[in-house]
Amino acid sequence: MNDLVKAKTGVSFKQQDLDKMLQSTEYIISKSYLPDLSNMSIFPANVEAVHLGSEVRLFKLERLVQNNKQSVLEGLAAIYTALGKSGYSIFFVLESDGNSTQIQIGVKSKTGTGAGTNAGQLLQATFEGQFSGSCLKRMSNAEINNVFARIEEYQKNDAAGVTAVTAIPSLSVTDREYFMQGMERFIDAAEGQIYQAIILAEVVDEQLLQIIKTGYEQIYTQISPFAKNTFSYSQQESVNFAQVLGSSVTETLGQSVGLTETKGQSVSNGTNESNQVGSSKNQAASISPFGLGINASQSNSSSITKGNSYTETENYSDSKTTTNTNSTANTSTNSISNGTTTGTSEQHTIEFQNKSIQQMLQKIDRNLERLDEVQSFGGWNFAAYFIGKTPIVSHSLGSIYYGLMKGDESSCEASSITTWSNTNKDLILGYLKNLQHPQLCPIFKDKIIEKIPFLTPTTLLSTKEIALTLNLPQHSTSTLSVVETAPFGRSIQLLNQSKESDVDGLELGVLRHLWKEYNQKVILNKKQLTQHTLVCGSTGSGKSNTLYTILNELLQQKIPFLIIEPVKGEYKHVFGNDPNVAVYGTNPKQAKLLQLNPFSFPEDIHVLEHIDRLIEIFNVCWPMYAAMPVILKKSILKAYEVVGWELTESINLRKEKYFPTFKDVANQLKEIIQSSAYSEEVKSNYIGSLETRIMSLTDGLNGKIFNHHELSNTMLFDHNVIVDLSRVASSETKSLIMGILVMKLNEYRISQNLDMNSALKHVTILEEAHHLLKRTNTSQSMESGNLVGKAVEMLSESIAEMRTYGEAFIIVDQSPNALDISAIRNTNTKIILRLPEEQDRHVVGRSVALNDEQLQEISKLPQGVAIVHQSEWLEPILCKINYFEQQNQRYIFNAEIGSISSSQKLRQEIVRCLLCMSQRIQEESLFDIEQMQANLEQIADTLLRLEIADLITQYKSGVKMDAIKDYEKISRLIVRSWELEDKLEPLIQQTTDVVDFDSRLNHLIIESDTLIQMEVKQACFKYLSMLDQRYLKGYQIWIDQIKPNTLEPYNLA
Repeated sequence: MNDLVKAKTGVSFKQQDLDKMLQSTEYIISKSYLPDLSNMSIFPANVEAVHLGSEVRLFKLERLVQNNKQSVLEGLAAIYTALGKSGYSIFFVLESDGNSTQIQIGVKSKTGTGAGTNAGQLLQATFEGQFSGSCLKRMSNAEINNVFARIEEYQKNDAAGVTAVTAIPSLSVTDREYFMQGMERFIDAAEGQIYQAIILAEVVDEQLLQIIKTGYEQIYTQISPFAKNTFSYSQQESVNFAQVLGSSVTETLGQSVGLTETKGQSVSNGTNESNQVGSSKNQAASISPFGLGINASQSNSSSITKGNSYTETENYSDSKTTTNTNSTANTSTNSISNGTTTGTSEQHTIEFQNKSIQQMLQKIDRNLERLDEVQSFGGWNFAAYFIGKTPIVSHSLGSIYYGLMKGDESSCEASSITTWSNTNKDLILGYLKNLQHPQLCPIFKDKIIEKIPFLTPTTLLSTKEIALTLNLPQHSTSTLSVVETAPFGRSIQLLNQSKESDVDGLELGVLRHLWKEYNQKVILNKKQLTQHTLVCGSTGSGKSNTLYTILNELLQQKIPFLIIEPVKGEYKHVFGNDPNVAVYGTNPKQAKLLQLNPFSFPEDIHVLEHIDRLIEIFNVCWPMYAAMPVILKKSILKAYEVVGWELTESINLRKEKYFPTFKDVANQLKEIIQSSAYSEEVKSNYIGSLETRIMSLTDGLNGKIFNHHELSNTMLFDHNVIVDLSRVASSETKSLIMGILVMKLNEYRISQNLDMNSALKHVTILEEAHHLLKRTNTSQSMESGNLVGKAVEMLSESIAEMRTYGEAFIIVDQSPNALDISAIRNTNTKIILRLPEEQDRHVVGRSVALNDEQLQEISKLPQGVAIVHQSEWLEPILCKINYFEQQNQRYIFNAEIGSISSSQKLRQEIVRCLLCMSQRIQEESLFDIEQMQANLEQIADTLLRLEIADLITQYKSGVKMDAIKDYEKISRLIVRSWELEDKLEPLIQQTTDVVDFDSRLNHLIIESDTLIQMEVKQACFKYLSMLDQRYLKGYQIWIDQIKPNTLEPYNLA
């Protein structure tokens, strides 16, 4: 085409110059020189050394808290925007020793400003604002010096290598849910390598960004006419102006390319001379397009100029005029017209499209779009440097990082991975230890663009792109914990804004948001506490400390409490030494003995009402099926009747109000079962289940706990009390004691006739509440009809109803799923600590309207952090529970020796009492009748206690028993007092003769007093003879043959 144009016009276009210039433009715009960086020489690092102490701040990232992984890049962009706007550069330092990788985030102020402190404070503030709760630990000056000293160690290592990565990053996937470019990918891939990485982003001044943008716009304007050319020619000759146009574009295009690379220079020649002597010191910045570094230079100049000006003007004028006129006119007209017109026209049009120029224009358009983003959010000169023990290591690390950064939008510029070693490596590291990009000498053949002073292995990125290169891990690494957390309420907001918060409530802790504690106190409303509280959390989550904090607040506000602790027994060591706190337990050597009579009740409670409550507790604690609940209830009713109760009117016909015990119920239970019409197999089953359980509560420590000599309701429920059940082995017994205490508390509060909806007066803490309020299967069967579920629900409802009397329950358990749903439903204050089990999280989390993300957060709560919600709060909040400082002093119980007679001594007194009152012995001094009467309350068998009490009353009035006539009654009372009724017949079945039986009785009746032992054995033989006439002969043999030979003479009546 050029030849054709030239043939027609005869003019040369200098097309080769234009093509050459366009190639150079493409070389710069596309950054095609990047792959040649390793061939360029490196300028020595003649730059001012950075002052690490005053200009640099470095932080170690130890914990990263993410509110939402999809917003991490936006959060980083906001941080980097704030730093860039203030003129601070940012950098990452990754250091690996082959086992773990430290992630360090640094910020650098401009050289010579000494603004490192301000830069560090801004980084911390913005980082905390975007990633609240993260742990960004500031490194000391010594630690920072050590980091950069390791760069010098690599300089001294001749085998080491350094690799620079230059690329435009972009997202590899558009869906953030599948984001795969987190820094943990690089750290994991480089695991096992020893290296140091410096990812450096230097801030770019806004004015320089505008210069670069102007350069691109001018280039676009100048080359756009050549993207599409249309040639038209005809047979008419014309002179084309293409030559002039080509020359002009070639010259101005070179100037525009230079503008995009560096600050423009101008040279002018003239004849003017001036005289001036002086010197100047300038700092000129040179900026390259999308990453050719900012260069600071100094220059001194001196010039001498002289000038002369001379002007000469000469004017000369000479004028001469001559006039001569001669005029003659003659006119003649003759016209003939004849014409022919012939025309020929031919024109051709040819259009050419220059694809390479069109592609260049598209790249310029994309760069201009990126420049708009850079101007909006800030611009940075970016490159990543990887330092390894060998060039192979550093190159492989650079390749890993390069692959991580590349995406769909990375093609508008060339990218490179450049590795240096030996001397070049040392020059590069000289720049890096001063946190500056290295400067390289460009190799340009074009004279117009060869004026660019230096190149750097960088590219110009926007803040959004920098957020992708200086990215944070999305998952935990060897030294960094990445925690994704859900936000909770930032303050306690009430549903009814007109109400004021209870400033006099119980202080629980301080508000926490995304792993950071604030000074805002969390105070529980005392009025809402009467609507009961649920505290749940796994082992080690901080439940105990939470309860200690609440109890300490109650002590300070003088609100009494009752703690029922079935396990561990820790409360007595924390609060038991307080003189205002009483401790009761089931081991008399460890604490005051807890003594209860489940069958007693206050004056205002009806006996049948009390029995129904008691039966429900038995249904909760024991497996009951078929007719067992009916039989047990009949036995209890009968036991009340035997001790004098008229059930319909709920009055006791005796002068003193007596209540039955488990011993009395056991006696009635045996009679009812034996007299029933059930088959022997069914009777055996009932005896094995019901009677055995009842009898287990009449002996041993249980017999001491469940007796007539019980603690008053005032002592238990109006003072600070700790009930330690940790020594009870049977879970059924623990549940029973807990249920009895709750029942007695309920009846006591009802009988007090308190005002309705009273303020908080007393708090009861039920530890391990699943022993009492356990979740049950809702299905029913023919045998049981889900008695347990109904009983638990009734018990839970009774707890809920106590709120009206100012009674607050705090239900504590490790597993909410183990609790009956009514226990969760009836608690309006929830304190939820860490729960790893999914069902537990779902059950309790949904009760306070947590969303799915917040539900997952329950399993990640640190120790001592709880989700707290009260019914009047708008939303749940996170609370850091106050730490309760425990006194390191164990609870030591000093038992009062002799305050209560032992069971052995009591049995001895009963035997002596009966012997004296029946005149079988004459020495009345052997027993103290007043002491005996005082100790009657220690007798568990109510019928036995009543009979002996009647005998003492008769004896004191002068009526005495007959030793012979009344001996059947005496022997029966002795056997019952020694609890031998059920042991004699099984024992006699094992013997061969009377002598053998007597020997076995000696082992059964361990007694040092010979008189007491002999009287008890004789009572046993007499009691057997009354049961069955077959034993009468054996009794006679023992009287005649064995007793005289073993008994020393004593005074018989």
